[in-house]
Amino acid sequence: MGDRPVTKKQKRYMMLIILAGFVMFCLCAMRAIPYFQAQGLSALLYCIILFVLMVLCRMLPIYIGTGRAMDISFVPMLACAITSHYSVAVLLFTLSTFFS
Repeated sequence: MGDRPVTKKQKRYMMLIILAGFVMFCLCAMRAIPYFQAQGLSALLYCIILFVLMVLCRMLPIYIGTGRAMDISFVPMLACAITSHYSVAVLLFTLSTFFS
């Protein structure tokens, strides 16, 4: 099985997906700013703790068998979405991918 070259149609599709993700990240960042302004320093500390938990959960998966691992980073993301705003959860989850 050889590697097939990426077609122009596939490149356009990948660029569209990347652009859509970047736009959603920017929209969530803009929606998270009023949340941080309203909540103050306690919200920032809470988000830092959840961010560290997300990175740790991504870096330390649970091994459920030989060659099988389960990523549990959805747990702090779900906690963030429930206790704060969904845009904060998306923002933290996206940023945690760069650190893991």
